[in-house]
Amino acid sequence: MNELRPIVLIDDDVDDIDMLVEAYKALPYKNELLTFHDSSEAYHYLTKNTVVPCLIISDMLMPKLTGLELYEKLRAFTGFKEYYIPFVFFSGAPVPPPTMGDNDLIMHYYFEKQCDFGELKKLLDTIIRQHSAIIIQ
Repeated sequence: MNELRPIVLIDDDVDDIDMLVEAYKALPYKNELLTFHDSSEAYHYLTKNTVVPCLIISDMLMPKLTGLELYEKLRAFTGFKEYYIPFVFFSGAPVPPPTMGDNDLIMHYYFEKQCDFGELKKLLDTIIRQHSAIIIQ
């Protein structure tokens, strides 16, 4: 059986991360959840420790390093070249970013932040199920 790889959540808004963590806990998945409030810190942690996540969910609008800049830096990181790592953006911004180029680290989904816990939980479950080939329940 494959080793469970972690799911990474990145958002500078503590309340949004807390809500995503609670929604994830209400779902049946057993992957470790790594949370970061600073996108630069997330980048350094993942690349320095060579942590290969099965899924990355990142806010778009963050200080220091935006979600798009983080995506580009991780996409260029040679330690991830041999892995398929879906990258999901979420934001309060009404318009999704353009689809990114061909690479193993590819933007797979974009969603707007949900204020309703039930809706957020359904959306998170949908995102994880779409990547069920790489996430072991």
